[in-house]
Amino acid sequence: MRLSAADVGCWVLKSTSPPADVVPGWQPGTAQTLTRCVRRSYRLDLMVAGQPCLLWLSGRTAPGVHALGELTGGAEPGDDGWAVRLRLTLLPEPVARAELLIDPVARGGGGIAHACRQQSVVALPRPVRRRPRPGRRKPPGIMECVTPNRLRAGACAWLLTLQFFVVETIAQLRYTGPYSRMDDAISDLGASPSPAAQLMNASFVLQAALILAGALLLRPALRGTSGRVAPALLELAAAGVLLVGVFPSDGHAALHATGAILHLLGGGLGLIALAYSLRPRSEAVGTTLALLGLIGTAMTLFFIAGVTQYLGDGGTERAAAYVVPIGLAVAGAALWRLSSPPPPSSDGPPTMREEQARARAERAERDRERDQALEAAAGRRTDAANAPESVSDDSDDDRAAAEFPPDDEDDPWTTPRRGRAD
Repeated sequence: MRLSAADVGCWVLKSTSPPADVVPGWQPGTAQTLTRCVRRSYRLDLMVAGQPCLLWLSGRTAPGVHALGELTGGAEPGDDGWAVRLRLTLLPEPVARAELLIDPVARGGGGIAHACRQQSVVALPRPVRRRPRPGRRKPPGIMECVTPNRLRAGACAWLLTLQFFVVETIAQLRYTGPYSRMDDAISDLGASPSPAAQLMNASFVLQAALILAGALLLRPALRGTSGRVAPALLELAAAGVLLVGVFPSDGHAALHATGAILHLLGGGLGLIALAYSLRPRSEAVGTTLALLGLIGTAMTLFFIAGVTQYLGDGGTERAAAYVVPIGLAVAGAALWRLSSPPPPSSDGPPTMREEQARARAERAERDRERDQALEAAAGRRTDAANAPESVSDDSDDDRAAAEFPPDDEDDPWTTPRRGRAD
């Protein structure tokens, strides 16, 4: 498919040299008029004065958009080939390639993908703005969905899972006969011979309710794919411990064993997923949850396989089970603390949270300035023919308007006399 003038939204010119090497002393916010070599193609006929253009730096060092501007004339032949004149303004901060690749408009246009593949000059189509689909929900992990009361309720639910240790201790103290946490299983405290069997089984049922309530209440506060996986695994763990409490080991051994395995595996893997979701907010919390999840999962596998000669049956089971309430309590406390407003700063040095908040604010301001600059450059494009906008999402190589010589032959930012005509 051949392009027309109406298909061109912006010209992307690729450079392998940073702007400071292209124009020595080039300062951010200042404009420079440049003449660049281009290879002959029918697309050169589409280049006219006033069309927006940008400078794309390729390579491993700070790849992305570094300057914005417009063409000051069309492509013209010379003694050493074709060249085009343009005027570019250096951005205060470059727009990184990673940011553009996750942007649906830039990624969908196809031009950035061509630029990433080292194509020298490409024509970006006009962006197609689509309305949100009716009834489309926000992606998971948006903190605006979590009210303070809901967040506190979910965090309290997970903090209260520590009740298991209190009830277990009481049931052990009331147990008639010898009982060892290394050799005897937790389920023995809920069997009929135990005087505190009803109390222990009630604790199992309460534990299921607390885990489930926390997972449902805190689901919107968890980010990314791991934020969707973690609640599902924890709900599985809640269902398992509910089976453990409803069906004691001495009456329904098969259902009790199934519930125990679901609880231990779901809890351990859920903590690992929870760690990935919370680590962007606190590396310490994420690392702690990951270690607890790995320990719980490994001990569960050892318990299933019968590798209990080192810690005993009860010790291995407890190593797999104890990490679940401990990890949930840590996650609940972290979500409550990390989501609360920071305390007012004193006259002393700023805290780490204050520095991170200031850095986020500065990045947001730079992003806003870059967006304004990009919109201003796109708005300067003239459309004399008032041709209809192109909504094609094709990303084939015909989007390339012209090419500089490959990097291994000529530097595209050389002077016109070094260019080469085909």
